[in-house]
Amino acid sequence: MELKGISVENYRYCRPDMLSSRRKLLFSLLGLNGAMLLAGCGAESADGMQGMQGAPMPAQPSTTAVSQADLGNVPAPELHLQDQNGKAVALSQLKGKVIALTFWYTHCPDMCPLAAEKFRQVLSGLDAKKVEQIAVLAVSVDPANDTASSAQQFSQAHRLAPYANWHFLLGTQKQLQPVWKDYHIYTDAEKTVPVQGQALNHMAIVYLIDQQGRERVMLPADFTPSQLSRNLDSLLS
Repeated sequence: MELKGISVENYRYCRPDMLSSRRKLLFSLLGLNGAMLLAGCGAESADGMQGMQGAPMPAQPSTTAVSQADLGNVPAPELHLQDQNGKAVALSQLKGKVIALTFWYTHCPDMCPLAAEKFRQVLSGLDAKKVEQIAVLAVSVDPANDTASSAQQFSQAHRLAPYANWHFLLGTQKQLQPVWKDYHIYTDAEKTVPVQGQALNHMAIVYLIDQQGRERVMLPADFTPSQLSRNLDSLLS
């Protein structure tokens, strides 16, 4: 099975980091060359959207689009968190569904709401039977300020609330840090407690996990709706 549509063209980068060997492998599949792509650090999306700080970043050489990224079929790390409605969610409970797992915060001014709109666009274009087979999880990267109320407002604002398998996952710093670590996610909230409304640098990649709970595809933060749709269709087939 070929999983198509992973493109890393027109990227701009910031904040190099020390990467684990597994993280280097994942990012090499996307052509990121060991750099961490962050939302909210002046990055420009595929839609031409400028990051919230507005400062231009040095352009990086274009990379070749990747047509398939298997990620080794390794089991996705387990997580246990509560969603915006107070429902306990575990990754293992969602086996049998294709899972899209990403990392957002509710007061994000740019990449998170843009990505949420792309998810809604894709889900609204699928028939009901396919939608039932897909779970979308967004893990908070701002535990100090993301609350059930703000997550519910975010869900409603971006018209994701009607989807039964949509979960904005919340927790304390202690509960979320192991999840960030397991999925190699950077967020400013690791090092400081942001005040409400403060913009955060964070990673906003998307993991696609198959029905057996295996990591299959990693999409960049500025994925397009067509990329997401094609990969979901491939995993559902």
